[in-house]
Amino acid sequence: MNKRKAPLTLIVVLIVTSFLLVIDIALGIVLVNTSSNSTKSILDNKMLELAQTAARLVDGDEIASLQPSDKDDPNCVAYTHNYDILSKFKTSGNEHGADLAYIYCLVKYNDKIVFSIDPDPEDPAVFMVEEPDPLTDGMVKAFTGVTAVDSQAVKDDWGVTYSAYAPIFKSDNSVAGVIGVDVWAQWYEDQIKQNIVTIVITSSLSIAGGVLIALLITYFLRRRLSTLSNEVKSLEGDVQTLLHEIRSSSDEMAKEEDPKNTLDMEEIRGQIQTAQQEIRRYIEYSHQRAYSDSLTKLNNRLAYFERVKALNEKIRDGENLSFIVMIYDVNGLKDINDTYGHEFGDIALVKGANIIRDIYAKENTYRIGGDEIVVILENIELDELDERTVAFNAELEAVNNMSTDLPVKLSMSKGIASFDKKKDKEFLDVFRRADKNMYENKDKFYCQSGVRHRK
Repeated sequence: MNKRKAPLTLIVVLIVTSFLLVIDIALGIVLVNTSSNSTKSILDNKMLELAQTAARLVDGDEIASLQPSDKDDPNCVAYTHNYDILSKFKTSGNEHGADLAYIYCLVKYNDKIVFSIDPDPEDPAVFMVEEPDPLTDGMVKAFTGVTAVDSQAVKDDWGVTYSAYAPIFKSDNSVAGVIGVDVWAQWYEDQIKQNIVTIVITSSLSIAGGVLIALLITYFLRRRLSTLSNEVKSLEGDVQTLLHEIRSSSDEMAKEEDPKNTLDMEEIRGQIQTAQQEIRRYIEYSHQRAYSDSLTKLNNRLAYFERVKALNEKIRDGENLSFIVMIYDVNGLKDINDTYGHEFGDIALVKGANIIRDIYAKENTYRIGGDEIVVILENIELDELDERTVAFNAELEAVNNMSTDLPVKLSMSKGIASFDKKKDKEFLDVFRRADKNMYENKDKFYCQSGVRHRK
């Protein structure tokens, strides 16, 4: 009878341990899938916001009027105007980065979908001649007037990318063309690999710890059962004495037992729960990094587009909104970069960003590209806004008086506009007024300072 107890105990411990390990592995798989889907969703939203923004900025009537000869005609306003708009979107050739890789325009010409305006400075598509290869479902769907995202990465002559498309509408609401944006697929794959490696390592450590604990439990249980079995064998002659000695032996073992050897299944659960918490914290940290600008520590373009999307939803729902948009831009940044080097340009940008973050709080500030910083303030009174403006000017003056690591005085131009529910249909309407106001103030600065505007 005693010989069967020890193997039975071992089997029970192994079954329970195996069950917990299966849960840990299943949780790891779920976390990998959740992380992958979350990262892809962030990527899709970013691409769609970029494509929709560009589609709203270009002129659909002008896009529809373009002919093959217009590209080489310096007097063709329709081509140059829309080319300048698309070329302002910052693209990057870094395949491991999350920045925009390409932006371009597609139109239907001679019953074929062909490339129209392509501001790629190194290898633009042949204007009004070259067809996209492959022609994806997202491209075709966008020509029906609906935004679309390619679910799979596409490999073409320009690399492997994920793409999104937004229709361009003419004044009569018909589709004039499609704006396409590409983001490097390598960035997404790098993120997934990094998440998988982290989850696998954490899960492996958790599993190894669980196995070790199970082995220790089995060892101590078997040792205790072996001791008990030897004592029972020495007392076979008398049943009553046998029961008494077993009870006495158990009491003595409970008193003399080392606390370090008292192991239970809750310790296994604790180990696994700790690993699960570490994985969740890592995913939350990854999400925070995805929304923060690495240089200025302000919120980045992705966070900006999320805020804009939320405001647009409130505008469409007719909510009683009140918000102000401010756009800040460093004056003479190109001169600083060209004269003293880009490291000093970065210093100027960071100093300006620090002041803006101190005055308006990080959750309201976004670096949307280059040296442009957007501030979005909701439900703010004019008196408070005036106080913050005074505080900004005072802190800027203090930085210029104390700064020793910048060869020139830091100066920033600002544009401001407030939401008017009677005439503003979307956030972009407010942004355009603020952007126009900022450039008007920048022109005044250059006129008054006598410095040539090179930006």
